[in-house]
Amino acid sequence: MKKLVFFAGLVVLVMLVQGIYAVSSDLRDSYAPKETMIGEFSGGILAPIAREQVSVIRDGHIDVAVEYDIRKLGQGYYIWLISPQNTGNYTLKVRDIIAFVGGVPDVVDYEKEFIVAGEIVDYSINPGFVFASDDFEIAATLYESSKTIEIDFPEVREINLVPGTNHIDFPIGDLIGVYSARISVGRYSVPAYILGEEYVCGDGQVDGSEVCDEDDLGGESCISKGYAGGTLSCAEGCLSFDVDGCELPEEPEPEQVCGSEQLELCLTEYNCTNVGGYWYNKTCNLYEEGAECDSEHVGLCLTPGTCLDAEGYWYNEICNKFPEPKQKCGDNISEGNETCDGEDLEGKNCSSLGYVGGDLGCSKDCLSYDIGQCVLEITFAPPRFMINPGVIRDTVLVSDEILSYSFGIVNQGENEIENLRFDYDRNRFIISPEENISIGVNETAHFNLALKESPRNRVRGVVVAYSGDVYEYLVFTVNLTSDAGQVLREYSKDSTVSGPSYYCSELSGGKFCSPDDVCSTTKVAAIDGLCCTGECGSASSGGSKSWIGYLLGGIVVLVIIILFVKYRKTGKSKESPLKARVSGIEKKL
Repeated sequence: MKKLVFFAGLVVLVMLVQGIYAVSSDLRDSYAPKETMIGEFSGGILAPIAREQVSVIRDGHIDVAVEYDIRKLGQGYYIWLISPQNTGNYTLKVRDIIAFVGGVPDVVDYEKEFIVAGEIVDYSINPGFVFASDDFEIAATLYESSKTIEIDFPEVREINLVPGTNHIDFPIGDLIGVYSARISVGRYSVPAYILGEEYVCGDGQVDGSEVCDEDDLGGESCISKGYAGGTLSCAEGCLSFDVDGCELPEEPEPEQVCGSEQLELCLTEYNCTNVGGYWYNKTCNLYEEGAECDSEHVGLCLTPGTCLDAEGYWYNEICNKFPEPKQKCGDNISEGNETCDGEDLEGKNCSSLGYVGGDLGCSKDCLSYDIGQCVLEITFAPPRFMINPGVIRDTVLVSDEILSYSFGIVNQGENEIENLRFDYDRNRFIISPEENISIGVNETAHFNLALKESPRNRVRGVVVAYSGDVYEYLVFTVNLTSDAGQVLREYSKDSTVSGPSYYCSELSGGKFCSPDDVCSTTKVAAIDGLCCTGECGSASSGGSKSWIGYLLGGIVVLVIIILFVKYRKTGKSKESPLKARVSGIEKKL
């Protein structure tokens, strides 16, 4: 008894664990006729759900036409539909949902039973959710004489409905960024995902990627930008500041060391003799008696009035070169001890400084480079790949055969794919190879998917391939039949495509076998004919196993002949009991 209780508890626990990731929704159990049904799905849904996957059934078998839509809004999946007008029991079905179930990816169906009962609702809306990047409208259909409802987007207001269809306009105006919330439309709470402008330049408010907007400087000023003062303003486009009104710090006055008592000019750097004449020094602005004219070393003037910007050596207790006058930072001319000046980077760029790229700038004091926009390492583009085929549909005869399928992964990105990994139900399937997988640019890696056991019922599954945060998936379905005429294998690009969507050459290992050859696997229906994804070989080389059937047939025929011969012999050797008794009586007479 204890074992039975333990087993029952274990079963319940397993069911609860599996239910953690099962697909569910918040749809109600009962609706009024013509009411707008709005629901959100929960569960680890991996792939978009198409409209073609949705249907409504009445009384378990009657398809019902309804207005509906289903899509992903932000991080959630939503559905809306107008409930049928006729009362009764209905079932909403969403088939082939790719989601995590029990911690592994799988293909599941969702069903929601609901009742339509009571009087027709006062009004319905269409659509039941909003995905918009511009002004939009919602149609409200009133089924009674008149009604006033309240909406709350973009502001709270009242709408007077009249019988029939009413179109309610929703302007998004100056909406900034993404608006993800629910909009109240009377009795209905409508999920909305609205893409507004990234920013609006000129509205006086800093938003989005703006750094300023008119007088709103985001708390910045000339001083915070490293200037001594002035008026900071916002540049056109609101993405940068205009510093033309800012003032640079005043440069300190140079130390006055060029007095007449200390200064002498020299014909050579270390020879201060034969002093005489006049000379002009730009820093000290002094005319001094100096050496005789020597244009090679010192520009001297015959009289003070004829002096220009002379150069030369000076002597102040020890002989050394006269310092160069300080240059002006900010004139876009790199000179003197400046490393750069504005746009004058002296031919340097981020690459020449050891970076891989970017935009090199100059510091505010012109003494160093601004490497803030230089890129230290390359930012790789995210991986991009495709699974070929994306969908496998197979109809096979009931047998003990272990089924296997080939597929490929094509690297469509700019970089090599490394450490590709798979997620699937390893209790039912196996993929090879599965470890140490790398795929070069524009290359295709080939894989084999095999069932661990021969199927006894319909099989559905999904394989998810990951590279970093990017993933793609392969969906496969195996149906069983006892009619050889229904056997068919189809490869498609996605679940919305019915029939083959690949040419044979596009399939992994796809080829056409010659009329004398047989394919080692079931042929796949391609656009251009039945395609072999296995190996082509002649029947005599073991490509066909028909000889086994002939051998078994011959053995059966031989056994039948032997049994027949034995039966004939047995029948001749034995007399019937009645005939034996008659013979005995005749002998006595």
